[in-house]
Amino acid sequence: METLLYFFPKRGEDGKMATVPKGRFRKFTSARTKLFLRKTIKVAVLTLVVVLLYRWSQRRRFAPDATDSEGGMLKAERQVEGLRVLEVRRIEDEDPMSVYDQIVEPLPREGMRTGDAGKEERLEGEAALTLDEKAGGNGEITDTENKKESDNLWDTETSDVKTEMNEENHDAAAKESNPPEENIAPNAIAETEKEETEKKTTLIAEGKDNTTENTELKPQEPQRNDSSASNALRASENEHSETREASNDLANESLAVDAIEGTIWKLKDAIGGIKMKLDEMKPPSKLYYRGYENLPQSPAMMVPGSPSTGREPGTLMREPAVGFGDLAGRFTGVKDDLIFGHRETGNEKRDGIQSNQEPFDLQQRLVSPWGWACVGGKCVKQEKGFGRGLSPLNVCKLTCGSHGSLWPRPTGVTRIGESTISFLFKNLTLEAIRAHDDGESLVRKVFDIFVNNLAKEHGHQETAGQVPPEVFEQKVSVSIVVSGSDSRLALETPEAYTLDVVTQEHVTKVSVFALSVFGARHGLETLSQLIAFDEDEGVFRIVSSVTLSDAPAFKYRGILLDTSRNFFSVKSIERTLDAMAANKLNTFHWHITDSHSFPLYLEALPKMASYGAYSPQQVYYPDDVRHLVEYGRVRGIRVLPEFDVPAHVGNGWQWAEKQGLGKLVVCLNKEPWHSYCAEPPCGQLNVVNNNTYSILSKIYEEMVSLFGPLDFFHFGGDEVNLNCWNTTEEIVKHMEEQGRGRDADAYYKLWSDFQERAYGLLTAANKGQKIPGILWTSELTLNRRAAKYLDPTKYIIQIWTTKDDAVIRELLEDKFRVIFTNYDHWYLDCGFGAWVGEGNNWCSPYKGWQKVYDNSPFDIATDLTGSSHSDLVLGGEAALWGEQVDDMTLDSRLWPRGAALAERLWTNPSHKSSSAAPRLVHHRQRMVSRGVGADRVQPEWCHQNEGHCY
Repeated sequence: METLLYFFPKRGEDGKMATVPKGRFRKFTSARTKLFLRKTIKVAVLTLVVVLLYRWSQRRRFAPDATDSEGGMLKAERQVEGLRVLEVRRIEDEDPMSVYDQIVEPLPREGMRTGDAGKEERLEGEAALTLDEKAGGNGEITDTENKKESDNLWDTETSDVKTEMNEENHDAAAKESNPPEENIAPNAIAETEKEETEKKTTLIAEGKDNTTENTELKPQEPQRNDSSASNALRASENEHSETREASNDLANESLAVDAIEGTIWKLKDAIGGIKMKLDEMKPPSKLYYRGYENLPQSPAMMVPGSPSTGREPGTLMREPAVGFGDLAGRFTGVKDDLIFGHRETGNEKRDGIQSNQEPFDLQQRLVSPWGWACVGGKCVKQEKGFGRGLSPLNVCKLTCGSHGSLWPRPTGVTRIGESTISFLFKNLTLEAIRAHDDGESLVRKVFDIFVNNLAKEHGHQETAGQVPPEVFEQKVSVSIVVSGSDSRLALETPEAYTLDVVTQEHVTKVSVFALSVFGARHGLETLSQLIAFDEDEGVFRIVSSVTLSDAPAFKYRGILLDTSRNFFSVKSIERTLDAMAANKLNTFHWHITDSHSFPLYLEALPKMASYGAYSPQQVYYPDDVRHLVEYGRVRGIRVLPEFDVPAHVGNGWQWAEKQGLGKLVVCLNKEPWHSYCAEPPCGQLNVVNNNTYSILSKIYEEMVSLFGPLDFFHFGGDEVNLNCWNTTEEIVKHMEEQGRGRDADAYYKLWSDFQERAYGLLTAANKGQKIPGILWTSELTLNRRAAKYLDPTKYIIQIWTTKDDAVIRELLEDKFRVIFTNYDHWYLDCGFGAWVGEGNNWCSPYKGWQKVYDNSPFDIATDLTGSSHSDLVLGGEAALWGEQVDDMTLDSRLWPRGAALAERLWTNPSHKSSSAAPRLVHHRQRMVSRGVGADRVQPEWCHQNEGHCY
């Protein structure tokens, strides 16, 4: 079916693809074309069936109803004998076309019974009499009469195909229910015999019985008449010794007829199989309006030549995008999964869409009487008519309000025009790139992602045949200029950009200027939010004029995902990175291991994952990690690894003692867990065993290789349970030998010594290059201990306590750089039932998007210190700890609350969440259309009736 679709695209002007935009797959045609193909296939197969029925009927109707002179058996009855019964398998168990290649071979006719010779001669005479009668009594059959007979027969067959097929069903059932030796003739033969017998009786009564004469008379043979009747006529002139030979010829012909019958039934099965396969390819109901199929993947696509690809027109490219007919971008790299993500299996569902849903007839879809008009900065729903210039909601949102539907809201000057321009998607091109070093190739990838996002977001088919001619001429050209040379995101990388859209006659020019590739990426993300698909007109629309400048308020804007407590697939992490890029977040904090599991495969230490992973399938292999790091980079996101020590370790380390390395982890799975750790299972590093540092060094070396080059590294470093160390004999003995004592300060010093040694190991693994380390707030940072034990030039402190915690003031006063993740606003796992004990989990209640939005790091610093400390407050991060979440609930836990965090960290608005609600609701719809399962914020009615849900 895919091959058929490839060769039957809908065409437009000059034979070019009109409905499949530039750079798209031709195989993803509209549902209308698929319906046409299905009808075409059905007509073709049914035509073949009718022709075969016609040939079969000719043989049956003109065959002489003679009886065998030896055994009294009807010749037509003998035709049933000697056939091989073929088992017709269901078509879904084999290739539908294979039935045409099967050969029906007749069995030998050994043992066929002979009838009475006199009866055979009598029936042969009757057949000759019938033919003589048709020839007008002179024994001749003219070509004209023969053609007329054939035409009549054709008319009868074409008008009664269903009747004939029903008769065949009856005959087949009769053959199965009665053994061959009963010699029961088919109904059609019996009726013919009866009809001919009645005619003979009539002729005898009128004195016109010319049987003997016709038997001796040799009639003129009609040209090209190979019917069974003419064969019988010739056979009647032969001697009695030749009758057997003629009879055998007829029997062989009958075998061919029955072979055709068998083929007909196989064709019926073939039609059923083709129908089933077509049903499997029906587009999902999501695209009932003008849908390209939103299938998970497809094998190849045709990519038109463009400045983005550098390819010749017609070049095949693998791994298409999902959405907009799976049209792909113009990515030229070998690893297309950087653009489109890992390939899903055919059994996986995507975006909650069922692949077996029935398509909606495009001509019968409902037409909404509603449209929207921008009134007072709001899109107001109105009924169409009365000359009102209304548009679909998503088109109205483009230009309504001071910032349209942009999310996060730009921080600089923003001027959005009031009108939009229609264009075809194939006319959106990358006109020029100016960038340094490898920045150009990175910009090409970024542009491919931009095109792919539009494809996923606007999964509709352009109705090119119904739009004004001038739309075909409208061009949208994009030019990108990058002045900087940064190809890796660092803390000081500038992410600012400017975006200008100008329309002159039939050309809309888009200019993006940025100081880095990552700023240009943000500009294209903003541009994607200035384009919408007009469902009423079947075209794309772009705002005709735009001028804006934009830059983030905070350098660090992150999301934390814990993959230790529950495993998350690579695909789900890709989807998280996609959503982060859509919201201009720039840091994916990967809490990859913990005491629960060690799912990271290390080539130098394979037993860590072997002992620590939940299963061999729940492991992140080196290729997975490198892929995700690069996948994030081309989306402007750093993947920040966290290896949490000295606490939060456990499973995965058990192998060491068996290898003679001693206990590298103490208090492992120790009970009661409340006494030795914050949550089960327990485990802390044995910081007095030198082998611990040897293993730690290997881990750091491989993590630097997998995640590098790094600009940060997260050491974890929280929730160390001093009682665990103080009850471990080996550690207690070491403390006494060193004369350190066993009070809390002595263990804090032991802890700080470990941290300093760990920092040195990381620096050595990073080829001597020092990078900032990140630590959670903990007992080591309370009561001014941070200044005592930690160097503010080496460490950044991530705050996870409440926003009014005094430690925030202490850290800022001691000149520590900080990242906010205060759990009273930015812990996204709060507000659910307890997973240990009863009631709700420890950080309840639930943090709604409004609470996330209203949490400003600058305001917190100002409230506690009187200054925003903008030089020390790097930004913030929302954390999703994994105790009660996995692939199935990941999206809804993160989004759209993560989007609220994004606008807070990008824009840092002075207003509260209420004024942002309409844009967030619309942005949530945008994320869903891109394949992110974001949670609902309000009923759809509120989205369509802005300002009424307060």
